[in-house]
Amino acid sequence: MFLRFLSCALGFSILTGCVSVQPILSADAPVDPNSGYLSGQFSRVKLSGFGLVVKATDGSAEYVLPMGEDSNFPSAVESQTVVMKLPPGTYRISQWVTYATLTKETLTRKSLDNSPVGEPFKVAPGTVLHLGRYDLGGNKEFVFNGLKMNFKMSPLPVTKREVQNAFATSYPKLADLPFQCLFCVDTVRQSRAANSESARQ
Repeated sequence: MFLRFLSCALGFSILTGCVSVQPILSADAPVDPNSGYLSGQFSRVKLSGFGLVVKATDGSAEYVLPMGEDSNFPSAVESQTVVMKLPPGTYRISQWVTYATLTKETLTRKSLDNSPVGEPFKVAPGTVLHLGRYDLGGNKEFVFNGLKMNFKMSPLPVTKREVQNAFATSYPKLADLPFQCLFCVDTVRQSRAANSESARQ
């Protein structure tokens, strides 16, 4: 009830339905050569749960990657690396959502159809695809507009080496897998071109 009141007070539109948040892998997770891995590094405020809606482009499946470890009560995280397993295939991030951490009730949805973050990408078996670094609620990403709270979902400047080192620290057993960063400043052009070509095939 408190979360519902808080979201109304901040100008959120309450939506019906719940999100099915995927469990993130534990730090000692072994390599599954038949699965691909989708990762990101996130910071967020202590307000609600945040997640990325990851959809297979053929419509066969939909997953929600939590932006920071999912918990029963809202918590702030700082530059936390998370990863989930996916069946190999082509995906896109269609939306990002906020949700009540205890009930998983959807609070807000924001389409990424017109954002580079929403472009298709390919997840290959036995490889890691990293989405880059995002900050939801810190510095320039968190602003008030009257009584409405707005969040901006866009990648922050970071290099592949920075996120790969953080990934290796968080997931040492996965550290030797082939690693690609989709939205790092030194790889973004190559990644977008390669994944757009793969999505068309």
